[in-house]
Amino acid sequence: MTRQIKFRKLLPDRHKKGRSITWLAGMAIAILWLIKYLFTIATTQ
Repeated sequence: MTRQIKFRKLLPDRHKKGRSITWLAGMAIAILWLIKYLFTIATTQ
């Protein structure tokens, strides 16, 4: 019984971690794209 409870508790945490990692990666990509966009604007002007 205790093993099942532990396993069930671990699953949502792992899912949350995966989602947070993907979210962080998306944010990093967005930030990098913004910096690149701003840099191109600065260089053209």
